[in-house]
Amino acid sequence: MSDNLQFGITPLNWSTSAAPSICSGICQSFTSNNQNKLLKTPGNSGAFANVLTSLFKSMLTWKYFATSASTDFFDLSGGAKATLSGYGSGTILIPKVVETWRNEGEKTLDVNATYYPMMTDSSGPAVSVLSAVTPAIGAFPYQVPTGELVYGTTGLTHGSGIIETMTLTQEWTKIEEIKQGGNIVGAILSGFQRTISLELLATGAAPALNSTLTVSGAPSHAEGFKILTAPEPMFAVDKSQMWKIDNCLWIPAFV
Repeated sequence: MSDNLQFGITPLNWSTSAAPSICSGICQSFTSNNQNKLLKTPGNSGAFANVLTSLFKSMLTWKYFATSASTDFFDLSGGAKATLSGYGSGTILIPKVVETWRNEGEKTLDVNATYYPMMTDSSGPAVSVLSAVTPAIGAFPYQVPTGELVYGTTGLTHGSGIIETMTLTQEWTKIEEIKQGGNIVGAILSGFQRTISLELLATGAAPALNSTLTVSGAPSHAEGFKILTAPEPMFAVDKSQMWKIDNCLWIPAFV
């Protein structure tokens, strides 16, 4: 059975089935944004005499729903280089990935990458993979078909309340691009960190500032984070109190 029926001007690439895929899951969106630099040189008459295009790169973004196949998500702590079908030449670097759990919602995976078509790399470290199927899909048994979406925050627990949202970000915070002859020929990524932000339906006292964040059921790369800003209470009419916990940080020096 066809996934879509088309009429009039056809064929059309409908939805995301034809989009480049960087990891596994249900792709919700893909974008490519060229960041090339245009140099327009004016001539003696005032009209442009020349246009030069340089510093080629493209910013690539994906959003996925995590599924039982999402076992090839990224651990950026040891590398950043990735491969992508259709991008045979050049180099693709992934400086940032985000996992977000939502109560009564699908777990989302966001990937931010940069494609450098003029950069050749043969020895830079590649990204490692990890499973984004956390918590286990079996924690939410009422799916048809079964075992597809990672859904909700069931299986993730914190002593201060019920987890409404949890966002885990891995990123290289500094990118130095090496430029030569109008091209980007190299890049240095530094300042790796992981951060977690939480919103909790308050059932207990807030965790202490500078304490270690503990989320039971979370993946191993969510361990060892320090709470570096005081948790904030949130109140609203006809709603239960919430705790907002931002700036939970992990850096390699914490190991």
